[in-house]
Amino acid sequence: MKSKNSKFTLVLLALVAVVVIAQSFRVNQIPHGNINTCSNCHFNPAGGGARNAFGTEVENNFLTVPGPSGNVQWGPELAALDSDGDGFTNGEELQDPNGEWRPGNPLPGHPAFVTNPGDPNSFPVEAIIVLSPNGGESFEPDQQTEITWASNLVDNVTIEFTSDNGGSWSEVIGSTSSNGSYLWTVPNISSNECLVRVSDNGSNAFDQSDNVFTIVDPTNVIDDLKLTFSLGQNYPNPFNPSTTIKFEIPKLSDVVLKIYSSTGELVKILLDRPLSSGQHQVVWNGKNQFGQNVASGVYIYQLKSDQMIETKQMILLK
Repeated sequence: MKSKNSKFTLVLLALVAVVVIAQSFRVNQIPHGNINTCSNCHFNPAGGGARNAFGTEVENNFLTVPGPSGNVQWGPELAALDSDGDGFTNGEELQDPNGEWRPGNPLPGHPAFVTNPGDPNSFPVEAIIVLSPNGGESFEPDQQTEITWASNLVDNVTIEFTSDNGGSWSEVIGSTSSNGSYLWTVPNISSNECLVRVSDNGSNAFDQSDNVFTIVDPTNVIDDLKLTFSLGQNYPNPFNPSTTIKFEIPKLSDVVLKIYSSTGELVKILLDRPLSSGQHQVVWNGKNQFGQNVASGVYIYQLKSDQMIETKQMILLK
């Protein structure tokens, strides 16, 4: 009898495991489903058990076939519903308000703004994240560059600039549409303590560059004839939380500086624009393209210009 009970228990556990595994694939069938994983549909963060309001909606009305093998039918209809009754549609909470995303496509919106469509206590708020310049860049006076940011529930923004690390701020533009980009003419000054700040006109939401960037005219201090294409070793190395990468280019070039993981996955693009001849430096703050802190480990940084490529390794220790 004991042996039969043991076999029955094993079979039951196996069936439960199959159901949990069978349904875990649904995480990738809604936009940004990997952020809240099973909590999108279940009260239990590990999955299984009672479903929350969004999970119940999906189970009852938006599966290709009933049961654990059904695929989620994400689209405009499901995106337009407010399953958890918090005043925001499922699409707004998952950064796809019109339900246009499909599995395999680039994820919409910004992951930092994703909330849980099945939890009424998790809902979108006004927020802004400055993307660039975000620290370590080097610009020349009167150069044109884009100030970029991501925003949530923000219609218009104010953009400001400081050249003394936040001691005083000057207005770049008083109000512009929060479309994520503004073409900025760099002021005719020299400073290594520059930041930009983007704020919501209608609330307290704002963000500024994570670290300072530089405005300098390298032709005033560098003899171009002595310059070569070279990529220096980052310092400090190992580092935590930030490190400086110095490099030199002999002539005006399109320059790209990227960070990769040890497995070759792109982590962050630090630079991708024309640079004049001279010595430059960029600070990496140990964050990826989405502003998230990366794990400890070996990272590869690659400098590429019109005619040359050079690569070095660095170590992040926490």
